[in-house]
Amino acid sequence: MTDADGPEVIEIFAQSIQEGGATFRASAPSFEAWSAGHLPNLRYVAKRQGVVLGFIAAAPTSQMEAYWGMIEISLYIRGNARGQGIGRALMELMKRESEHQGYWCLYSCICAENKASIALHEKCGFRLVGRREKAARDRFGKWQDTVIYEYRNAIR
Repeated sequence: MTDADGPEVIEIFAQSIQEGGATFRASAPSFEAWSAGHLPNLRYVAKRQGVVLGFIAAAPTSQMEAYWGMIEISLYIRGNARGQGIGRALMELMKRESEHQGYWCLYSCICAENKASIALHEKCGFRLVGRREKAARDRFGKWQDTVIYEYRNAIR
């Protein structure tokens, strides 16, 4: 992912906010603000004919040195590109690259109603490790549960 991909990344993120079920944010941040919270060496886009179809990025989970090998991942796919294997390809790329860079644990916090994301994580070897009941209100004011999925690679 480069800065040039920023407008399309934020467009896809904003689309997910409008659709609901993927994030609790009420509005999309600027690319600069979004970028500041994610690791620069672990962010990727999938493109077709120069158009960004989806992206995956990792963020640190803690400032404590003991947890530096754990990262939280976020994956978003453009609405008309879903169901084409793009999410799985990005997830497998993140698994490989994060292990290559020394990270041993990837986790995702997923809206419990997001069955497609849960299915993708399970297909990619993630396992359910927790559930938070009424973790946050969505943009419509409805309380939502979240589930936590984790993937541990060979480094662990």
